[in-house]
Amino acid sequence: MFFRKKRKKEIRTIDKGSTREIPGITVINGNKRNSSGILSYQVANLQMVGTRERQEDSFALINSADVTKILEQGLFAVVCDGMGGLEDGKLISEAAVQGFVSHFYNLDLESKEFIPVQLADACHSVNSQVTELYGTAGGTTVVMGLVFDAEFYWAAVGDSLIFLKRGNSLIRLNKEHIYLNDLYLKELSRETIDKSTAESDGQKESLTEYIGKKAIKEIDFNKKPFPLAMGDVIFLCSDGVSSYISEPEISAALDLPPKEACSYIDSAIKSINHPAQDNYTCVIITCV
Repeated sequence: MFFRKKRKKEIRTIDKGSTREIPGITVINGNKRNSSGILSYQVANLQMVGTRERQEDSFALINSADVTKILEQGLFAVVCDGMGGLEDGKLISEAAVQGFVSHFYNLDLESKEFIPVQLADACHSVNSQVTELYGTAGGTTVVMGLVFDAEFYWAAVGDSLIFLKRGNSLIRLNKEHIYLNDLYLKELSRETIDKSTAESDGQKESLTEYIGKKAIKEIDFNKKPFPLAMGDVIFLCSDGVSSYISEPEISAALDLPPKEACSYIDSAIKSINHPAQDNYTCVIITCV
């Protein structure tokens, strides 16, 4: 079963369990000491409504302004893109963010090898909470990332994206859970492969996994963390960003400091002036 996703935004973030309105762009600095030295983190976020009637994205940044907490618990970011046109999309994305924040505060960080599994388990747990509250009439995507001890852990469900920029290379870390991937697999089973057949399917962008399903079959997450180095940039975004501007444009933006990068992305999206521009949200974490 898959869900055709339509789009959507109110501008909210959650920090330490509370919800508050924030400006369209914010920037925060944090420092983190680890066994290999000190990394400082510059963090910024962008969230706008696009041409939608309301905001259905939700996100959270935890410990981004507290150096001590970054050392003890890590720096956590989560972006949830409520499924516009479906029942309770905004409420579901907010509930999902609240749920993932709660799981963050309960992570067992003593055995680092179990952190990836804990993030994946959080997706199943939050999915159960959401379906218990709202049934399966709506849903949300999720991308989340944890920076802890100068390493990066991530998990994702749906079509929002996580990128890592290192040097001149922009690397997409997660797989989109969309029907197009299933169509490609069908083509691989044929004697003659024709990608255009898959790419012309009217349902190719429909979600095959999302928070709000009866059961999630596939969660994308890294089994081992990525060691971070000075100059690395982590980028989490809803598809209101990645579906409207190109990866080269994203890469160019991430060459800038986080606050300027958010402004660059905002200007790039607005310059396109797409009549159906989705809500758009991104979080940028730069290691300096």
